[in-house]
Amino acid sequence: MREIAEGRKADEVIPKAPGMKYKHYAPKADMLIVEGARDNVKREIARLKDLNEKLGSNVGVLLFEEQAFIEAAHDFFARLRDLDKEGVDLILAGALSDKDGVGFAVMNRMLKSAGYNIVKV
Repeated sequence: MREIAEGRKADEVIPKAPGMKYKHYAPKADMLIVEGARDNVKREIARLKDLNEKLGSNVGVLLFEEQAFIEAAHDFFARLRDLDKEGVDLILAGALSDKDGVGFAVMNRMLKSAGYNIVKV
């Protein structure tokens, strides 16, 4: 068991706030979330993908259907791991609506994975 400050073991630490106990998977690649009206998001992702590929980057796209909250919740981390296996340099992800509880939870994970890098269109 890994020791941490004050001789406590890692599994004995009480988190200061919800969401601090477990480390979420973060991709090796840089990640950018694109948020806005769906058509604008798709256009901006296509534009950024094209631009970055012209600059020599390997770009992956993570875009769930607009209301596919359950699919996104189920597949998000697996798709990030798949993009890591493909060796992408940049992940462009379309934001989900956070009006639904599941959408909110997935967006929270997306934001953490992206290091809160978000562009609004």
